[in-house]
Amino acid sequence: MIAGWMLLGLLSALLLGMYETAKKQAVHQNAVLPTLLLSVSAGACCMLPILLLNLFSSDSASKFGVQMHPMTNLQHLAVFGKAALVGTSWICAYIGLKHLPLSIASPVRASAPIWTLIGAIAFLGEMPTTWQFIGFFIAIGGYFALSLLGRKEKIVFHRNGWIGLIVLATVLGTASALWDKVLLHEVGLAPITMQVWFSLYLVPFTAVIAGLFWLPQRHGRTGRGMPFQWRWATVMTGVLLILADTAYFYGLAEDDASIALMSAIRRSSVAVSVIAAGLLLKEYATKQKLLIIGGILIGIFCILLGD
Repeated sequence: MIAGWMLLGLLSALLLGMYETAKKQAVHQNAVLPTLLLSVSAGACCMLPILLLNLFSSDSASKFGVQMHPMTNLQHLAVFGKAALVGTSWICAYIGLKHLPLSIASPVRASAPIWTLIGAIAFLGEMPTTWQFIGFFIAIGGYFALSLLGRKEKIVFHRNGWIGLIVLATVLGTASALWDKVLLHEVGLAPITMQVWFSLYLVPFTAVIAGLFWLPQRHGRTGRGMPFQWRWATVMTGVLLILADTAYFYGLAEDDASIALMSAIRRSSVAVSVIAAGLLLKEYATKQKLLIIGGILIGIFCILLGD
């Protein structure tokens, strides 16, 4: 029987795939930094009522299962550090995604489990089983096949700067995932407490970056100076990510949850992204990419089997 935290991981993956699709539509021919700021602000608005409920009626918060625990200044600093790390990762991811097909960028982002496996072994003492190792190597083969297919779209992985940004975003996201494990298990933060403060701290961090790098050049025509266009997809990115992260945090908080395996399950969202890229965005060679994604999902199945 599949563990509860794995089911939450699969739910998070579905929502994350929808988030990636909305994000691509939000940044298309649009300024990246204000788009990101509006997105994280929408997510923070979803979390703000929970904070207010805890401030004015802790009994009601407990009744609805969203009671937050008091945090020390050091814990607040640790969560703000996570927000800065994730915010930087998202800036890289948004810029890279703007210039790449979704069906290329999303699978590259899905390489996170490989980086997480390395970090989990090196820093957290986790040791995957033989089947889990097989699953990871199958996934690596899938990414290599995807890079070969990308050449037909004139995207040479090791020479493309936008791919480099996506990879950097993925590595930073991996560091954040490992930090999540520490905050939830070592520091002892409750999932809802961490998610609320993390979502709120993302807003000032992103606002400062947008103010420094976009606002002075907002009347430009290209790059970081492009004018911002309002789109509902921008708001939906924030809402969908909050829902995806809620499932993720609660799953990761379970005692038997593995960060390496949770990361692998969560990144199966790539299947949703590639299907959406073909149906909604009419991107190139979707069928071939789906075959490759199928191989990656077989790797993820091996990871689940190995647990």
